Amino acid sequence: MIICPYCLSKHNLSPTNNVCPSCGEEVPPKYIQATRKTPPVFIVTVGMTQHGKSTLLDSIAVTVENLGKISDGTFHSYLDAYTFDSVRGIRKQVLEGKVPDSTTKDAKPRPLLIGIHNFLGVESNTLVIYDLAGEVFDDIQTVGLYANAIIHAQTIWFLVSLADLEEDKSGRSIFDLIEVYLAGMDQLGTPTRGRDVLIIYTKSDKIVHKLPSAIRGYMGKDPYRNLKDMKRNEANLIPFDDYSYIQEMRAISQELKDYTMDDVEGGGALINRIKSSKMTINFAITSATGSDVDNRQAGVILTRFRVLDPLLWSLMPSGGGEPPATQAIILVDSTAKMFTTGDKLGMIYDELSAQRMDINTYYMGNMQPAFSALRPDGVPKRKYSPLVGLALDQLNPATTYVMIITEANIHDLYDYIYSDWHENLFVVTTADFPLTWQHKLEVDDASFDARDIVERFMTIVLRKD
Repeated sequence: MIICPYCLSKHNLSPTNNVCPSCGEEVPPKYIQATRKTPPVFIVTVGMTQHGKSTLLDSIAVTVENLGKISDGTFHSYLDAYTFDSVRGIRKQVLEGKVPDSTTKDAKPRPLLIGIHNFLGVESNTLVIYDLAGEVFDDIQTVGLYANAIIHAQTIWFLVSLADLEEDKSGRSIFDLIEVYLAGMDQLGTPTRGRDVLIIYTKSDKIVHKLPSAIRGYMGKDPYRNLKDMKRNEANLIPFDDYSYIQEMRAISQELKDYTMDDVEGGGALINRIKSSKMTINFAITSATGSDVDNRQAGVILTRFRVLDPLLWSLMPSGGGEPPATQAIILVDSTAKMFTTGDKLGMIYDELSAQRMDINTYYMGNMQPAFSALRPDGVPKRKYSPLVGLALDQLNPATTYVMIITEANIHDLYDYIYSDWHENLFVVTTADFPLTWQHKLEVDDASFDARDIVERFMTIVLRKD
């Protein structure tokens, strides 16, 4: 099942059968192919009017187009005509020395679809970026109009120009963005736990004199600030070292967090509110032009400081946060033909990966993980007895949730009905499964939907947390 990037409904689409039955849009074949391998990364960008969202998106697109200079084998693709035309239009305005047009409030949210290939060790990542108008988060009712985009976004970028916020006469603060977002999510009945918030301070050139020295130094030492204009021999001297770069990025996020707590009005409340909602929070700081865009001349070469950072935060597992505290185990009956043929186990694994959980796959009757590579691949050569205990007894019920996949009776399942495992076991089975269990889902070939299975599984994780 593929999520249509335009209306966000789920359908069984293919590169040759790619018209969404819900909205009538043609879903790009490249998008379908890529998201079958790796779930798309949904991002919502939110920022007040004229806080630099469109300019930053242009700079990120320019950086993506030039990643191949510093990362061998990396290239990009724009997956539909709208994305291609939008990026080209924004770039044209920037080159002419104009401020890119703001996203209009009454515009139907249509995403940018950007593929990034062979980067950070991943064959293909697909970004689905919704650039929402600055006025969208003025009130809760308006948030509801964009429910689908907001609900599906694992990562939300809050873009804030502190310089513009200081001059704002309407009384808005940095805290308002997150408060309206959380109120909207509550109204939509959607949990926030595990989602990723990235606070991006834009137009940093306007406040550089107010920043702590560590942050100023990080901005000034950006090795890729002139990536677009670098020659290949220059880029060869500074190849992208993801480990070192990300370590620096994490450190500066902490510096920005401290700065927010100490020096940004409403900053402490913002951080504490996000924490209380069990979301991860990270910080980035950018300058998408290197100078005051309002007074820039046409044709002036732009110096883009640290615009790579927001992209990296979104592509890293757990949104760049700490390793997940919970583990998901797929525990499979090796005789279950419906589940072990085709790529059903792989599809379930992919959906769990999108939930930012640490995942392993076991066969019943075996004490060790079934696959040396994490993603399930292939049909088991050996048939094991349908016993869950050999695997469960090696695992910690305090931090582990288990999805049991079976078509037959499980000899020892009821041994765990009064144990610490009872609330953490979710049974996915065919309709003729003889046992009752509190958390159970019956499926067949016609109704198999990996995303729906994982969403139901996650209700156990979210309720117990």
